[in-house]
Amino acid sequence: LNTFIERPLIRTRLLFWLGAGNFGVSGWLYYAVNAWTSRDWAHPKRVIKRINNTAKTDWDPANYVWGPKKPFANGDGYFLYPGPEGPLPSVRLHNICDGLEDVELLRMLPEDKARNLVRQLVRSSTDFTKNPALMESTRRSAAEAVTAMLAG
Repeated sequence: LNTFIERPLIRTRLLFWLGAGNFGVSGWLYYAVNAWTSRDWAHPKRVIKRINNTAKTDWDPANYVWGPKKPFANGDGYFLYPGPEGPLPSVRLHNICDGLEDVELLRMLPEDKARNLVRQLVRSSTDFTKNPALMESTRRSAAEAVTAMLAG
């Protein structure tokens, strides 16, 4: 489970499910969300520009924390990008928000019910589902359980 660009988004979201299943976990500390650098170390914090008014940009997603010729894990250290009018959120950041909402939903359930739902999806950082449909149906089950609990 991690937040790298090349990994399916479910791997990021399940980080939060794993935390939700461990009731001693109360947060998630990440070292940086805007540590972008570019291969051009003379201008490391340049603004993203669109190419020919398309969705494509001139942004290099590689992480050059170790120098201009040594890319690290793409996306590591940034969930925000430098836009012309301020920070731009990434899809991964929106996915993290979804994961945090999942945690809030699961914490509304009794611990045993929440743990059982979590275990359907993730058991450890190396043992987890890769099926987004299963995650969505499990989340729906959690929401239905909370709704039933609140109704009466």
